[in-house]
Amino acid sequence: MQHTTASNLKTLKKFGVVRVTPQRQPNLMPRSLLHSAAGSPFLWILRFSQTTARFTRWGSLHRLSFGLIFNNYARAIRSTDTNVIYQINNIALEFDIVTHHDLARLMRQQYMSQTVVLYTRIFRHRMIALKKSDATWNINLNTPGRSPKGVLLLFKDPAPGAMGPAFGRNSEIYYIPRITKVQVTVEGIPNQLYAQGMLAYQHWDKIVKGFACTDSSTDMSTYYRNRYGLWLDFRSSDDQKLHGSGRRVGSASEGVTLQLDKTPEPAGPLKCYVYIVMDARLNIGSGQLIYVIF
Repeated sequence: MQHTTASNLKTLKKFGVVRVTPQRQPNLMPRSLLHSAAGSPFLWILRFSQTTARFTRWGSLHRLSFGLIFNNYARAIRSTDTNVIYQINNIALEFDIVTHHDLARLMRQQYMSQTVVLYTRIFRHRMIALKKSDATWNINLNTPGRSPKGVLLLFKDPAPGAMGPAFGRNSEIYYIPRITKVQVTVEGIPNQLYAQGMLAYQHWDKIVKGFACTDSSTDMSTYYRNRYGLWLDFRSSDDQKLHGSGRRVGSASEGVTLQLDKTPEPAGPLKCYVYIVMDARLNIGSGQLIYVIF
């Protein structure tokens, strides 16, 4: 893991951009996914909620750090040389700053008194090995939370070539299991979300509600063809900007149980990545992080 620390961060006004420019190595990885990305820098956008105060580095006594985990070279480079490596250079953090003296002073004073920064926490619960030939999958989630927004399930076929050729697979393509019904039990209470279970035609409605799919490249037909993701929405409101509308889960022993009924398929392994999306907030006072709630 490599860390970059925002030691000189004055104010992260709306978002930060981490740009990573890989070194070109065309002889080692022709037409590979990493080589195609090396033509121009790629970035991650780190957004803070615009309904709260802007994040400022100098208002807090704690440093803001970002952890970056890069893939193993064997999964990114095609070469017969066992000692080959790849390098990622020019990691940089871009941010907006406040130059008005009085506004900057008010922001520092707010952090020295007490303020709250709202954000969305995305927790990768685990990866589950499943079998395509099963007629039912049972998944238990024992992570409590004050306001979980929902659960996202993504499926990948680990068979060679199933998700595209080696070093050419599309990371946005996912496997579509033949799920016919989803039943949700929360803290021992059955038939949550849908009284008769969530049916296949309702999956698209939920993914639109949770992620507001406005990208023209992802329509209903594309979703059910190669960009499938099962989203179970626990919120009480469709408002994307509303914070704290999730379903409270207080018991770690019972938690959330998912029963996925499906049509059995030919035998083969399947990987299921389980993510829990929840509302969270940083409570800052006297220039220090007091506690985190999620």
